[in-house]
Amino acid sequence: MYILDFPERPTTSNKYRTLHYHARADYDRRWRQAGFVMAKEAKVPPCEMVGIDIEVTWKRPPGPDIGACHATVKAIKDGIVDAGVLPDDRSPYIVWECYHDPVKGKADLLRIILTPTTKTTERN
Repeated sequence: MYILDFPERPTTSNKYRTLHYHARADYDRRWRQAGFVMAKEAKVPPCEMVGIDIEVTWKRPPGPDIGACHATVKAIKDGIVDAGVLPDDRSPYIVWECYHDPVKGKADLLRIILTPTTKTTERN
């Protein structure tokens, strides 16, 4: 299991949709690069398949909906592919993608947990 922590509160999908396309491109590029860097720093090896768990911790209300950071996670997954961890960010390489209920904490945090697997039905 590899844990990639991004110490920032991601933009919600509702806010992301209102961004100008240049601002969206900049946002995606920044998070894609962060995904690449974090995967390299965590020394995630090339994997046949992975499961992905997404956890969000928020400092100030209001808390985001489950899955509200989908656009950010998509950009991070592209960075993980760029880092050579996976050939692509679709099935059959990503076996599951689970968004956990966001929780209140002392700091904003987006956590991506990569679980290498070799079976499409395996889930911890």
